[in-house]
Amino acid sequence: MQVQSIKEFLFRTIRFGLVGILATVLYAVISFAGVFLGLSAVMAHIIAYAISIAASYFGQKSYTFGIQSQHREFGPKFVIATLFLAGSQFLLVYGLATYSDLQDYFILSLSTLYYPPASFLVHTFWTFKTKGE
Repeated sequence: MQVQSIKEFLFRTIRFGLVGILATVLYAVISFAGVFLGLSAVMAHIIAYAISIAASYFGQKSYTFGIQSQHREFGPKFVIATLFLAGSQFLLVYGLATYSDLQDYFILSLSTLYYPPASFLVHTFWTFKTKGE
């Protein structure tokens, strides 16, 4: 890897982290508010996920990866990656909510911590990978 590509990778990682932090905070606020308002952990997760994932996509596409093109190339890959990530995160939340005695807030905390690294790996090395990288 050349110095310039290492430098770009590091800056992209920082930008990814910033967008990810904002999306994660959004997810956490919405999901915890949902539980506070009486929703189950699973329902709060679904609502929070849907909202935060839309914010994440637009932030990652335009800010992190600097992609200004139409969604035609990256949109379908993002949908596939999102389905994979959503499924794995849902299984985590559902499994813990169903088969453990953990409190809803703890389950959602684990869910909140799970998503950023999983998302970073999938989106960096597949979703937004451009030809020649």
